[in-house]
Amino acid sequence: MLSSFLLFCSVMVSMSGLPGGDSLAVPGILKKAVTTSDCDYMTADEKQVIYYLNVARLYPVHFSELLRTYVAASPFHKAKNSNYVNSLKSELKVMKPLPPLLPDKAMWELARCWATEAGNKGLTGHNRKKCKTGYIGECCQYGVSDPLGIVMELMIDEGIPSLGHRRICLGNFKSVGVSIQPHKKYGINAVLDFK
Repeated sequence: MLSSFLLFCSVMVSMSGLPGGDSLAVPGILKKAVTTSDCDYMTADEKQVIYYLNVARLYPVHFSELLRTYVAASPFHKAKNSNYVNSLKSELKVMKPLPPLLPDKAMWELARCWATEAGNKGLTGHNRKKCKTGYIGECCQYGVSDPLGIVMELMIDEGIPSLGHRRICLGNFKSVGVSIQPHKKYGINAVLDFK
């Protein structure tokens, strides 16, 4: 059911903007969120993660409508009245738009190295063993394979009192690299490195 919902949302976004956001259907508006057109080094899903991050940054009110729909259909949110979900809804409603994130190949290489290393060894967190650092902010997500779900779960940040992932996703960053790789323990992991 969730995959059908996400496919529906992806089609809705690509065709006419976000649910409840008819103004996004105006030609040229959604284009602002698409910054990865010339990136031949990222997969389609990795590009979609950046797209959804940019929609949240550029159109926070519209993204809050997508959040509402996502949470209603999500098996990950048993408590529909989560304080984390509610705080994100409130934040998005008053947030001023932010500039879109641009893709960054150096950040993607850092993210790919850690997503691969962590995935092969079943690791979580940010303690790299052989991979270099060089990012300013990093988010890691485990067990979620679809781009919208990755962004939603990082921004909801359920159970993380500091809301560190949300702060990074909506922070004062200019570029990002995203890598999605298999994970020994969780099936899949996504690493987002920001600069």
